[in-house]
Amino acid sequence: MTSVGQFVLVLLGLVLLVCGILFGALGVWAITLHSPGAWKVAVVGFSAAIIGGALIKGTRRRKDEPKV
Repeated sequence: MTSVGQFVLVLLGLVLLVCGILFGALGVWAITLHSPGAWKVAVVGFSAAIIGGALIKGTRRRKDEPKV
């Protein structure tokens, strides 16, 4: 993978991670206010954060692989 591709994946991972944490926190806050659909926001937010973290970790790991 080229360095541009790695940069794009890391950037996408960071965006998903940050936005996922924010949406997850917003969902948990809304759950405390007894909002009926807030759990969906929390689940989607934390899922996005997990996917973003996996993208960042996967891209960083591929950078160290030897080129063939």
